[in-house]
Amino acid sequence: MGVPYKKSASLSNQYGGLHASRWVDLLSKSWIPFIQLARLDPSAALFLIYFPHLFGILQAANNNNSQVSEVLRVCVLLLAGSFFFSNTAHTWNDLVDSPIDKQVAQTKNRPIPRGDISLFKAFLFANSQAFGAAFFLLFFSPTTALATLPTIIGTAYYPWAKRHTHFAQVVLGLCLAWGIVVGNAAIGIQNPWKETGIFLLVLASTLWTVIYDTIYACQDIVDDKKIGVKSMAVLFGDSTKGLLWVMFFLMEGVLNGIVSTRVIHHEDRSFAFLVTMDIVKGESFFKQKPPLHFHANQDKYIQAVEVRMGIKIEGRELILVPGEKEHCIKAWENHRSYPLVTAQQEPGCNFVLSTFDAGGTYVSLPAWVPFSSSVSQMLGVIVGRWVGGLLGYQPFYQKYSADWGLACRQMKLSFFQRRFAETH
Repeated sequence: MGVPYKKSASLSNQYGGLHASRWVDLLSKSWIPFIQLARLDPSAALFLIYFPHLFGILQAANNNNSQVSEVLRVCVLLLAGSFFFSNTAHTWNDLVDSPIDKQVAQTKNRPIPRGDISLFKAFLFANSQAFGAAFFLLFFSPTTALATLPTIIGTAYYPWAKRHTHFAQVVLGLCLAWGIVVGNAAIGIQNPWKETGIFLLVLASTLWTVIYDTIYACQDIVDDKKIGVKSMAVLFGDSTKGLLWVMFFLMEGVLNGIVSTRVIHHEDRSFAFLVTMDIVKGESFFKQKPPLHFHANQDKYIQAVEVRMGIKIEGRELILVPGEKEHCIKAWENHRSYPLVTAQQEPGCNFVLSTFDAGGTYVSLPAWVPFSSSVSQMLGVIVGRWVGGLLGYQPFYQKYSADWGLACRQMKLSFFQRRFAETH
């Protein structure tokens, strides 16, 4: 019999064999253990596998100016493939770890240790899901299939990594982050493992996984020491927190080597960013103009500080010159901004950007799409706020909000974000 619904079930409890939503209890009792085994409720485990693939898709699509239809096709296919691969990976992990899971308080209620699923049934389920994942590779090129091999090998080895090395978190990080390479290959990038930009994104994503999985390992550190399971938390002990900060700053350095942002005081605005761009480091990056987007309920004010900036608003291109007054981009206007790179460009490029709510940004769809702004906003809410809510991301933060009372009222309107407002 499956473990019953528990209202307090957190993401941590989900990895311990529980489920969080009542819809699971509506299913046949024989299905519930497999839902729990595959970590399908909540669906955070699936998105932790899918998001690196999505990042790779978007990276390649931006560099290749790919057709929207092709990007959407690849996104859907890799989401489906990620679903089956996630089921396979988590089942395989629990299958190999079942002797250990029985001895750990955090995992002893998983379906296999508690006796709801036999080892044989778990093995059959893992293989059926693996065939499902492999089926979706038939829709892609041989390069894409080749790109998945490191992930497959690493995922198969990961449960044993905790016996062999204290750096199992690094193994997991590489397995998940390699989805960026797969996503690039799926869009048509040849030999994506040789591209520097892809490597840096994989490195940043690996560090992020190592950070959160090391935090998770800290919850099991007492039991892990007793039974001999290795982890970075066990290896570094009381120094783990300092190590996490080092990895965080390394990740930030990888991601922010080209663009960095900081909050500044502005005489006429209650909230403003100073955005600094390194033109030399990002020469090839800035040749690709950012996607058109709009803000549903806010005006944006932008002002060039050191060099000229280009702005495209509803098809009109404007040039901002340092020393001129700020320009206002109205709510709902499709726009993008970018530095005007020249051969004599200085290494640095600064401009001031002031917005009210960074959570209200939506990518613009092509003009021929009926009700494009409404459709784009709806997709942004579903993908950004609904999925983000499932993963526990908070759309508003007090230190970034000019009107925190309004932010709390906005969060209370959302079922998924209500809990953040109620804590203040």
